[in-house]
Order: sequence, then C-alpha cells, then structure tokens
Amino acid sequence: MDLQNIKPATQKVDIRHPGTGAATGLVFEVVSKQSDSVKAVERRQLDKQLRSRAKKATAADFESDMMDRTAAAVVGWEWKGDAAWGGKKLEFTKENVAAVLATSWVRNQVEEVINDDASFFES
Repeated sequence: MDLQNIKPATQKVDIRHPGTGAATGLVFEVVSKQSDSVKAVERRQLDKQLRSRAKKATAADFESDMMDRTAAAVVGWEWKGDAAWGGKKLEFTKENVAAVLATSWVRNQVEEVINDDASFFES
C-alpha cells in the first residue's frame, strides 16, 4: 500500500431538524479539519494571535475563530426541495455560509462531521 496515495474525500452533511431529526433539505459538502483550506485559516489566526500577544483574547474571539475554521471546511452546498433561508435558496458564498453557520444547531452538525477525521477516508 502506497501511503502517499491515501487522500481524504469530501463528506456530505444532511442538516437535520434539531427537534425531529427530519431532513431539512440543506446538504453541506465539507472537507476534513486537516484540509489545506482549514489549516490555512488556523495559521492566519495563530499568526494574528502571536503578533498581538498583549491583547487578551475573549470568548467571542475564540468563537469567531472556530466559526471561521468551520466555514473554511465548507466547500459547497445544495438546497433540496423546499429548503430555504429567509425564503431563498442562497447562493454559495463565504458570507452566506457564515450566515447559515451562525445558527448553532446547524454549525454543530457540520462540526460533528468535520471533527471525525476517519469519516473522510474510505475503508
């Protein structure tokens, strides 16, 4: 087995209603937290923290950083059926991803998948 050929795949995250577990019709496509795009965001955040050591970080800073890393893992989405956000099927943009991920129950479902490294590799 050539270890260099082992590469992670993307995963689909079917967003489920937090109370009923029913599919909402919103499906995120995500990469692992180990992906280059997420690691680049982490490096920028760490560089910023190292440059401003005198500034005390707040809980809001940590939450914002986590949101940015989660958003960096989202590489696409699909709005199926009558799924909508504010009555619209949102275009895939960085701003729209951040707006949807600002809803904690959505973000939690995405983070659960991106934090499971093994799920990105075929067995």
